Amino acid sequence: MNNTKNNKIKDKRAFNLKLLSIGSVIILLVIILASNILFDKLLGKPLTFDFSMFGRYSITQKTQEVIDKIPEGTTVRIVGLYDVPDNLENSVLEYTKPLLDAYDAYGGDRLTVEYIDPKTYPSIISQLDPSGANDLKENVYVVKYGDNLKVINPKKDCFNFDSQAAMYGYEILTANLVEYTFTNAVNNLLTGFTKHAYFITGLQEDNSTQIKAVLSSMGCDSKDLPVSDDLTIPEDCDILFLNGINTDIPERLQTQLVSYIEGGGNVIIAVNYYANTTEPYEKLNTALDKINIKIDSYVIQENNADYVLGSNNFQYLVDVADDFKDFSSKDQLYSGFARPVRTTDSAVSYVSTYPVLTTSDKASAVVLTDDGQLDLVNEGQYNVGMFATFNEGDVRPQVYVFGTTDLTSDDFISNYSFSHQNVEFIRSCFRNMLNIAAADEVDVPAVAIEDFSIDSERAASSSVTVMALIFVAVIPLALIIVATVVYTRRKHL
Repeated sequence: MNNTKNNKIKDKRAFNLKLLSIGSVIILLVIILASNILFDKLLGKPLTFDFSMFGRYSITQKTQEVIDKIPEGTTVRIVGLYDVPDNLENSVLEYTKPLLDAYDAYGGDRLTVEYIDPKTYPSIISQLDPSGANDLKENVYVVKYGDNLKVINPKKDCFNFDSQAAMYGYEILTANLVEYTFTNAVNNLLTGFTKHAYFITGLQEDNSTQIKAVLSSMGCDSKDLPVSDDLTIPEDCDILFLNGINTDIPERLQTQLVSYIEGGGNVIIAVNYYANTTEPYEKLNTALDKINIKIDSYVIQENNADYVLGSNNFQYLVDVADDFKDFSSKDQLYSGFARPVRTTDSAVSYVSTYPVLTTSDKASAVVLTDDGQLDLVNEGQYNVGMFATFNEGDVRPQVYVFGTTDLTSDDFISNYSFSHQNVEFIRSCFRNMLNIAAADEVDVPAVAIEDFSIDSERAASSSVTVMALIFVAVIPLALIIVATVVYTRRKHL
C-alpha cells in the first residue's frame, strides 16, 4: 500500500518536474522572441549575426540611410524571380540572398524582399510590369517603387570578373557589387524621374508610345517637342528623338540641333525609305554633316539569301558591329526598308564615327524609278546605323543615326514585343547614353570575394555581437541543458 502511495508521489513529482522543464523552455523561447521584437522596435531591426570575413551579410550605414528615406506608408518591393533552392552553393543566390535578407530585416514594412518563381506563378510578371516594357524573365531581381521599376541581372550587374581569365573562357569573380547595385537601384527609384527625353513632333512622324514605355521603365520621362519658329531644345534634355520623321526638319530645328550636339547633347535619329521615298532630308543632312554623317536617298536591297527575311529582299538581318556587340545578346538584328547611312566626304577631324549595324557585303543600294523599276547603284556592304561623337575636348555628344525605324517604331515593337533583340539593343543604347548606372550614385564600396568561412577575429571584435550571441544563444542553451539534467536525475528519485 505504502509502495503504491510512494510511487504515486514520485510519479506526481516527475510529472510536475516535467511540466516545469517544458514550461521553462517555453518561457525562454518567449523571452527570446520578445527580446528580438524589442530590438526590432528600438533599433529598427531584429538581432542578426554576420561572421563572414568582409561583412557580406551586413548592410552598411549608407544602405540604411537610403532605406530610411522611404516614406512611411510606402514600400519598395524587391522580388527575385527565382525558385530558391535548398542549397545556395555555386549559384548567384549564394551571394545575393543572405545580404538581401539583411535588407528585408532592416526595411520592415518599408522594404520587402520575396522570391516568386514565374514558372509557378506566371501572373507575377504582369503584376510587376503591366506594360511589358521590361521583358521580365526568370532569374532576375525586380526592384519596384510605385509604378517604376528597375531590373537587376545578378550575374551581369552585381559582380566584377577577372579580365585575364575571361579571355580563356573562365569566370573568376573578383568583386561583389551586390549591395552597391541594389542600394543604388532603390535610391534611383526614390529619386524619381531624373532623366528627360524629348520627341520632335509635327514632321509626320511615327508614333512613339512603345519606345516611351521603354524609357519610362528606365527612369526617364518623355515629352513631345513640337516644331515651331521659336523652338528651343530644353536645358534638361538628356536625349532628343527624331523618331520616324517623314518630312525634312525646318531651319530653326536645324540650327538648334547643331547647337545641341555641339554642346554635348545626345540624339537618336531614325528614318526609313518606305514611308517617304522622295524625301532627301536636305536640312537634316546639313545638320548631320557637322558630325560626318549622311543619310542617302536610296533603299538597301539585301542579296545574300542567308540574311533575307522571307521573300522580301528589303527586309533582312543586319550585323551588329564589333564596337556594339555588348549591346545585344544576338549578333544580328532586324531591318526593313532601310536607307544607307554613311560618313560624309569632307570629314571634320575632331569627330569620330563608327558603324553600328551593317549589311552583308552582297547588298545593293537601289532607287525606285518613276515607272516602278529598280536602278542598281552599287553592290557591297552598307551601314544601316552609325554612331558619332567627338574625339577631343570635354564635350562628348552621342548621336545614333539609323536608316531604319525597326528599332524604335510602335509598329515593330507591337508586332515583335519588348523582348525582341532590336528592343534589347536600343535599350542598351539608352542605358549608355543616359549613364543610368552612375545617376544619383550612392557610394557603397565593393566587397572582396572570399569564402564563407567564419572569421574568429571579426566575431570577437564586436562586443555588441558577442553580447547578443550570449543573450539569445549561450544562456538559453545552458538553461535548457540544466533543466534537462535536473529532470532526468529527479525522474529516477
